[in-house]
Amino acid sequence: GDFEIPTGVQIVAPGAFIGCNGITSVTLPNTLTYVGECAFYGLSQNLTAVTFKGANLGTGVTVGKYTFRDCVALSELTLESGSRLVTLSEGAFYNCYTLPSFTVPTSITSIGKHAFYNCYGLKELAFAPNGESLTLGEDAFYGCNGFTKIELPAYISEVPAFFANCSALTEIVVSEDNPYFTSMDGVLFNKEMTEILFFPKGKSGEYKLPVTVTTIGDGIFMGITGLTK
Repeated sequence: GDFEIPTGVQIVAPGAFIGCNGITSVTLPNTLTYVGECAFYGLSQNLTAVTFKGANLGTGVTVGKYTFRDCVALSELTLESGSRLVTLSEGAFYNCYTLPSFTVPTSITSIGKHAFYNCYGLKELAFAPNGESLTLGEDAFYGCNGFTKIELPAYISEVPAFFANCSALTEIVVSEDNPYFTSMDGVLFNKEMTEILFFPKGKSGEYKLPVTVTTIGDGIFMGITGLTK
């Protein structure tokens, strides 16, 4: 059934709920600061909803490594206003492929490697405006084949291969106010447009590099099967 962790609890221990397959929803209190590694790992049968309560009373919440890994029935992730989620660690929602959408709140400053790995049901990914700083880990959204367009806000400062193997992705759009990156024709470049940083895997047809480009990184066009010229 539904389970609400009592207000006052600050830490959920690593592996705390492993094997508790009867839980259908979890509500996390606004006193929480840390959800331990693999705390809800593998609750694949019935866990469909997770809620982080709002008006966080602490410094924010860190979700540990692989906390919700293989929670394949998870379809509702609710971050109430003021919930202050600050870090999604490596593999936090690894293989949660029923999750349909996620809006990155302004409170988040770090999304770790493989955080949404193989979440191929994720069709909508948005970034809340007016964040301060956000770094994305390598392959953070690897294999998320549901979305076709991503709009990156001004406050993203690092972009490793975070959308690798997203086969339906055809377009990256960067805010004009971003001081680090820019985009043209759906392709990601450094601000000076001297280096191509990411080419969407779903893009097809002919493509001509801008004349300003002097550097093409390793593997930029690897696996791009739709290009004809």
